[in-house]
Amino acid sequence: MLNLKKQNNKSRLFAFGCSNTYGQGLKDCITQSTYPGPEPSLLAWPSIVAENLGLELSNQSHPGASNKEIWNQVLTNTFSGGDNVIVLWSHLERWCILHKHKSLTKIGPWLNNKISKFYYKKMHNDFDASTDFWCRANHIYSLLKGQGVSQYHLVIEDLDKLGVKTPWWNQINFLPIYLQQIHTKHPVALDGMHPGQDAHKEFALQIVDHIKKYK
Repeated sequence: MLNLKKQNNKSRLFAFGCSNTYGQGLKDCITQSTYPGPEPSLLAWPSIVAENLGLELSNQSHPGASNKEIWNQVLTNTFSGGDNVIVLWSHLERWCILHKHKSLTKIGPWLNNKISKFYYKKMHNDFDASTDFWCRANHIYSLLKGQGVSQYHLVIEDLDKLGVKTPWWNQINFLPIYLQQIHTKHPVALDGMHPGQDAHKEFALQIVDHIKKYK
């Protein structure tokens, strides 16, 4: 449930995710080579959610992030009982290698490098990837619950339709709102690939409606 207790002057909303949370491709988050801008878009769904709920936003997303990277990013933050967290978990097939000093190596099917090619040829399988996701997502859920943080979890696509089985030990009630479905109803972003401004707005307002309905 949404926690509207004041922390200093304004309660905080932390948003975690990949480029779909960062707002890559929106007009304030794109470079001439169509790469993401240096800062998350102010037109992306986290900004719209925060504005509608009167919360101070901290968008902690990273383009190309895997669920392992998102999990690690949540762990690097310090929360209080008055904070609110929304996690839009990423595509299951992504991966990363964590290093000391907060650096990491991204591994993705879109990356044309030796380590990614080796990973998907020799190491990756769908069952392992989905099991790892459920473990990391439930770890974050338990951690935030223990801290009294209001939290909401989403996935980009409907996992049931992807044939990903929910384990019996899962504790998370994911919001039934899927950005990928909304994305297909609206024009794409300026990079020709990511969700456009209208998709971000609809996605955000559905999140807000859900939070207000069940708070």
